[in-house]
Amino acid sequence: MIDKKITILRTAVLLLLLCFSFTGSVRADAPSRVFDVAGLFSEEEKERLEEAIRDFQEDTGMDCAVVTTDDTGGSSSRKYADDFYETQNIGAGGSHDGMLYLIDLFHGEIYISTEGEMLRYLTDDRLDLILDHAYEDASEGNYAASAHTVIADSRAFFLEGIPDGQYNYSEETGRRDPYARKTFPFTALLLGMLAGAGAALVTFFSVKSRYRLTRETYRYPLSEKGRLTLSRSEDRLVNQFVTHRRIPKNPPSSGSSSRGRTTTHRSGSGRTHGGRGRRL
Repeated sequence: MIDKKITILRTAVLLLLLCFSFTGSVRADAPSRVFDVAGLFSEEEKERLEEAIRDFQEDTGMDCAVVTTDDTGGSSSRKYADDFYETQNIGAGGSHDGMLYLIDLFHGEIYISTEGEMLRYLTDDRLDLILDHAYEDASEGNYAASAHTVIADSRAFFLEGIPDGQYNYSEETGRRDPYARKTFPFTALLLGMLAGAGAALVTFFSVKSRYRLTRETYRYPLSEKGRLTLSRSEDRLVNQFVTHRRIPKNPPSSGSSSRGRTTTHRSGSGRTHGGRGRRL
């Protein structure tokens, strides 16, 4: 009997080890997301960027890639980034959710391309902030540091959530596509309340039908067991103070009509991307 329990325990431990080994191999065999075409990163920097990207993928459920180039083949930074995004199958799920950070030495520009659900999180304002942070390192040749900044800032904005009033704006058609937040299911709430009320009524009438102490068989001796005690209390006004305060007018709003906007465009293949760039 003891030998049988030991055998079962050993089998369970082996299965757990196999599961951990399989998980680790899947993580290690994940496709590379650092495309250092221009040769700007050391091997150690590539490994650290790959690790940061894997953490980003796990935290957001979206994809991320870092690309460097010194020759765009005649394409603009935006077109090169969008085409690279699509040809290398960047993006998670059927809507290709994710982002790509391009360091383009040919044009002296850094550029971020987005697609899918990431359009909602990385608005124009947020992309500008990310590029502001990455610009200093990139302009000084600290390209790996700039890539880490882009990944970290993008993750932070994702965790912050989709901003209020977010909408996608097509630069080709001028069409606005506002983000519709999921509303509370009031229909389900109403049905739940009705079901609860029905159950309560069934319980009430069931208990009432079994309750035998009616008015004819039992009467509470209120006059004998009841007691009422009254006491008198007075409050006197001693002093009165009146404070006057001027209510200031509402300050003028400094908000921009473009707040929350994500400007989108069509790539050569017809897919919708967002993106912003910054000259070095």
